[in-house]
Amino acid sequence: MSENPYIDGGGYLDDGPVKGSRTSVLAVASLATSLLCCIPFLGVFSIIFGAASLLLIGRSNGRLTGKGAAIAGLIVGIMTAVIWGAAGAGALQVMTFYKKQMIPVAETAMYAVNQDDVAGLRALLNGDADGDLTDAQIIAFMSMCETEMGTVSGAARDFGTIWESFLNTYQRSQGNNSGGGGQFDEAITPVPIGLLTANGHYFAWVLFDGHTLSGQQDRKIADIMIMQDGKNGFTLRDDGPGRDMCDAMSLRGRTAVEAAAWVAEQRLKDAAEVDLKGAIDNAVENTIEGSSNVEVEAGAGDSGG
Repeated sequence: MSENPYIDGGGYLDDGPVKGSRTSVLAVASLATSLLCCIPFLGVFSIIFGAASLLLIGRSNGRLTGKGAAIAGLIVGIMTAVIWGAAGAGALQVMTFYKKQMIPVAETAMYAVNQDDVAGLRALLNGDADGDLTDAQIIAFMSMCETEMGTVSGAARDFGTIWESFLNTYQRSQGNNSGGGGQFDEAITPVPIGLLTANGHYFAWVLFDGHTLSGQQDRKIADIMIMQDGKNGFTLRDDGPGRDMCDAMSLRGRTAVEAAAWVAEQRLKDAAEVDLKGAIDNAVENTIEGSSNVEVEAGAGDSGG
């Protein structure tokens, strides 16, 4: 029998795990995090854990196992990171376009509304909207914006303020209507805008002409819809895409003239309710005072007897 320990199963050439070996925790972590691909950028940790575990396994002289899990986690992690990276870059590009190309146009439109600048607002409209609207309709829209919102000081540029504007708009009503299902022309791109106004935060939809959103051409507006609350909205055009937006959001869409009449009616109702409440309070107070006088007179009569 040979005395050479490297021959005949001495154990030094065995490819199996060394006695007392264990699975690399980092390899397991790499595989586990790679499988959670629905969480953005978690693939980066899969790559780090996978690469680190492969390095440690290679230096462990067989004391660590889990190379397969580490490789799988590394590959899936790279794929996930690439996908989420592309999605993040796309989202950043969209947000940049929104802030630099869309919000300034919306602000310019609302500044024209503030200043009753009919020509200035017309310059921002596409051909269909410009041809569809009369000066009287534009002036009615401007007047209604002033009545509802007061002066517009600007548009929100961060997501938090835009969301706050949306919530504040809905809180002005008791709830939203049910239903909906309006459809848009494919050429119309509705863009949410949070408006900062003298009367608080308002939420608007500026409906852009999608044909003008590419290249270096001027961005043009097809319609504007202002949300009054979670149930009502009014539009620049009488029968434009703003009405479709109202339908899609289950809002009662009105023209500016109709909205002004509705606001006047609501204010009359509120005033009538206040007057009625005041009359009831006065009647109750007079009744209480009359009862007190009767009691006093009855007491005086008993004393005199």
